[in-house]
Amino acid sequence: KIVDDKAKSDQSVSLSEVFQKSEAYSALRKRVLDYLNYNRYHLTMYARPGML
Repeated sequence: KIVDDKAKSDQSVSLSEVFQKSEAYSALRKRVLDYLNYNRYHLTMYARPGML
């Protein structure tokens, strides 16, 4: 059981690293930041640099 958990953990870390290095990560990050910027008046709980 412990060996299986470690293998799943290693696979999860590997997938995370691959995703962060891919173009999909930067595209997703840009879309989220664009969404927050567009809806900044409705989403006041997300502070942006320069707002404080």
